[in-house]
Amino acid sequence: MQAVSTVERKGRRIVRLFLLSILSSLMTGCVEIPSAAWEQLSAARRDYDKHAYRVAGGKVDAVLRNYVMRGGSADSVPHGAEAFAAEAYYLRSLCGTQTSNKAQAEADARQCLKLSKDENLTARAHANLATLLYEANRIHEAIPHFADALKALPDRPPTDLIRYRYGLSLQRENRWKEARVQFAAVYQQYPTSTSAQHAKRLCEWPHEYFSIQCGAFREKSSAVDLERKLNRAGLRSKVETQPRRGEMLHVVYVGQYPQYNGARDALPSVQRVVSDAMVVPQ
Repeated sequence: MQAVSTVERKGRRIVRLFLLSILSSLMTGCVEIPSAAWEQLSAARRDYDKHAYRVAGGKVDAVLRNYVMRGGSADSVPHGAEAFAAEAYYLRSLCGTQTSNKAQAEADARQCLKLSKDENLTARAHANLATLLYEANRIHEAIPHFADALKALPDRPPTDLIRYRYGLSLQRENRWKEARVQFAAVYQQYPTSTSAQHAKRLCEWPHEYFSIQCGAFREKSSAVDLERKLNRAGLRSKVETQPRRGEMLHVVYVGQYPQYNGARDALPSVQRVVSDAMVVPQ
C-alpha cells in the first residue's frame, strides 16, 4: 500500500495517476495466480513510481511470460488469470508510454481493455489509449476512448486534462457544440486547473471554424495595414474587434476552416508573409 500512497501523493502527471487504486481492488479474486506473481507485479509498480520505467517494463515482461502467455501468445490467457493479465498489460502500457515505445503501449492498452472487467481499470486504460492516439494526431480514433474513459474516471485531476483533450479532439472534428460542453466542464469544475483558462478561452471562441491569426493590435490602422499586405499576397483576410485581457484589440485573420487539418495545411503559406501566424483557436 505504500507504493500506492506514494503515487497518490506525487501524482500530477496523467499516466502516473492512472495507477491509483487498481491493484488492491484486483488482488482479491485471482486465486489461480500465485502470490509470487502479484509480488513481482507490485515490485514493477514500485519501480514505475520511481521513474525506473525500463526496469519496470522488463519485470512486467517476465510476469507476462511466466504467468499469462501460453505458447508466447498474448491472445491465450489462462482461465482465472484475466484480471491479473489486464493489470499487467495496463502497467506495461504505461511503461511503454514513458519510454516512447508507443506501438507497444497502444497494443498493451488494447489488450488490457479486452481482458478487464474492472470499471476503474477499464476507464484508465481508455484514457491512456486515448492520450496515445491524441498525441499521434489520430483524433478520430481517440474520441470514443476519451468518451468511454470519462464515464468512470473520478472528478479530480487528471480528469480535467482528459476532458480538455477530449474537447480539443471534438473541436478538431468539427463538433463545436460538444467541444464547448467539455471546455465549460473543465473551467467550471476545475477552476484552479492549469487547463481552466485555456478551456474558458476556447469555449468563448465565437465561431464554428478554425482560422489563422496574423496579428492583434490596439490601433485599428495597424490591423488594416496588415490586412492589406495579406490581401496583396493573395491571402483573403479580415479584421475583427474582440475583447482580450480587459481591452479591445483589432485581430487580423486569414481563412475559415471547418476542420483543424485544413487550417494547419494552409498555415505555411501564411507564415511566408507573417512568420508568427498561428492556427486559432488553440
